[in-house]
Amino acid sequence: MPDTDLLLQSARILHIVAGALSLLAGGVALIARKGGAPHRRAGVVFLAAMITIALTAIVLATLRPNDFLFFLGLFSCYLALWGRVALARKRLPPRTPAPLAHSVPTALFGLTVLYFVVRAIDGALVFQIFVALALLLVIAHLRHLRRGGEYRVHWLLDHMTGFSTAYIASLTAFLVVNAPNYLPNQPLVALLVWLGPTLLGVPILRRAAARLTAPERARAAADARP
Repeated sequence: MPDTDLLLQSARILHIVAGALSLLAGGVALIARKGGAPHRRAGVVFLAAMITIALTAIVLATLRPNDFLFFLGLFSCYLALWGRVALARKRLPPRTPAPLAHSVPTALFGLTVLYFVVRAIDGALVFQIFVALALLLVIAHLRHLRRGGEYRVHWLLDHMTGFSTAYIASLTAFLVVNAPNYLPNQPLVALLVWLGPTLLGVPILRRAAARLTAPERARAAADARP
């Protein structure tokens, strides 16, 4: 139908534009001085782009079903929202439960993940891996919100990991869509395209998190000495 084709084309264009914008704005936010105006503005643009990606993914998945990319769009948006909501916990002392409202996005995404668990049973291995990771992450996030962060910089740690992993997911989607045009069509290559950004990004993120919490861990170790 002409109207359906127009909607599909419009959603696809908006999805592509939002994806490109997320990569640009996210890159600026990652390299800009943290807390400065460029960092904050880029973060706002990045979050808006991720929400747009998720909304257009819903439209695209309804018209042309693709469970994996649909899931990845929602996953990316959730991670960005997690990073944004973390800023509201800035004045929350360590080991203090977060307000109940902070659990709403995680609970809603968790219900979505349960739907994809069923969809992934007969899906590709990479799809199953990502859905399993999302399920484990939802459980970890709900426990984290109930118990409170361990460090004084818990809010900053959550903000950094949320936005960084959202960027990794967005980059993954970009590579999955575009890499087949330039790389050999082989299973190992496809697996590296899907998992490469995660395998490269997560160790970098872990080192950054370790640096962020190092002063508090050093003080705790010094206080524990007899």
